[in-house]
Amino acid sequence: MSLTSMTGFGKAVKSFPTHDVEVEIRSVNHRYLDVSVRLPGQYSAYEIPCNEIVKKLLRRGKVDLRVVIAEKSETASGVNLKLDQNLFQQYFSLYQQAFQQVLSGAERWREQAVFEVLGRHDVISKDSSPLETQLLPLAELQTVLELALQSLLEMRTAEGKKLTEILKKNLSDLKVIAQKIEALALQSRDFYRTKLEERLKNFAPANTIDPDRLSQEVILAADRTDYTEEVDRLRSHFTQFEKLLGASDDIGKKLDFLCQEMHREFTTCGAKSELAEVSLLIVEAKSLLEKIREQVQNVE
Repeated sequence: MSLTSMTGFGKAVKSFPTHDVEVEIRSVNHRYLDVSVRLPGQYSAYEIPCNEIVKKLLRRGKVDLRVVIAEKSETASGVNLKLDQNLFQQYFSLYQQAFQQVLSGAERWREQAVFEVLGRHDVISKDSSPLETQLLPLAELQTVLELALQSLLEMRTAEGKKLTEILKKNLSDLKVIAQKIEALALQSRDFYRTKLEERLKNFAPANTIDPDRLSQEVILAADRTDYTEEVDRLRSHFTQFEKLLGASDDIGKKLDFLCQEMHREFTTCGAKSELAEVSLLIVEAKSLLEKIREQVQNVE
């Protein structure tokens, strides 16, 4: 198994006997699942069913769903026109008078008058109450939505595989840093003995220093600065992190939590040690952890 990214894009286009449908769905990282559905106004009743379909397949992410539905011209409802009978009769009477006065001997004046009158924009008008539009059935929209979601899931899975490889590489580098920090811990006792001896020489002659007391102080200092427990916990966190990389159920938050815990352990190691080499390694480890956390933020 591999991780699933929260970043992805899916699209599906399908033609039905009465409608053409296009569905686009985009997702980015988000703490929870946040779905936004954009539908044509007359399809607002379909928003909740579409939302539920998305929630069945996705667990986290900010999801934007856009649906475009176009009714085919051959099935679309025609324009309902109205003829103003009274206005038509008035115009026709005027044309009749004009033709009789000017062209009294002309033939087909009535046909010409009819065409002239019908050409007036105020004689024929569109009905203010248009014919009812035929809606696309919900089942057909769901079919296209599921195709778009499948496309989205394929992209999120592909992105997740890339994330898995990146995280494995970063975790391996982090392990190497932890091993170096652990190795330096073995030098701590000699470091503290030398440092303590130098301090004592500034306050007392060398022949007055009690070797046993010096050894006790070195041991106490070593205990205060011992970070082997922190390194052991880091190993445990590394193991848990690797196991989660092979899981598939809602692991993004768990990985983020482990990153926080590893950061805390490295910080404690840095606070306990006075070795410059350890301090440099801690800075390197925290920088690497920041990169890991940025990647983990995108894991579902």
